[in-house]
Amino acid sequence: MPLHLLHLFLPGLTSTDVALLRSAASDLDALPPPPSSASPPPPLVWDWWPANASFPGVAFAGMALIMCTSVVLSDLRSGDGVELELAVGWTPEGTLAVDAGVGLPCFCATEHGTHYAESLTIPIPVPIPAGMALHPLPAAFAAATAQLAEWSGQSSSPSHWRALAGLPGPSLEPPR
Repeated sequence: MPLHLLHLFLPGLTSTDVALLRSAASDLDALPPPPSSASPPPPLVWDWWPANASFPGVAFAGMALIMCTSVVLSDLRSGDGVELELAVGWTPEGTLAVDAGVGLPCFCATEHGTHYAESLTIPIPVPIPAGMALHPLPAAFAAATAQLAEWSGQSSSPSHWRALAGLPGPSLEPPR
């Protein structure tokens, strides 16, 4: 999503707020490529849902996404992978939140989708409290991107993150 349009569906963001969001997003773009990559990664692709600009109500499970992206640390073509994920959205309680996590594909007997070896959720009060000089979203977004950068420096190995979270890895046996 073009972050310069974010103020159109998150009212209350100033040009300073948008500049802070763009700066934090560029920090994600600047993360080093996976060690197995011969070329730099392409710029991040942001998925966004303008229909969720206002709180969609409580008829959903999890988070109603406004925008999200992911940074590949190790490519799934090797049989396993690690992605850093960043999302902004609504919680079922009606507050905004910024979520960051280290995602791994599920190799459990029952498919769960993605498992998170590490995760961070930063809630943002809505409406924004009166007298607040800056909208809290840019600071939360910057804190989440800083956490993702820290996690990216720890390891790009799926086995490292699987061991940390106690998750099973891919089976070397063919399915029966």
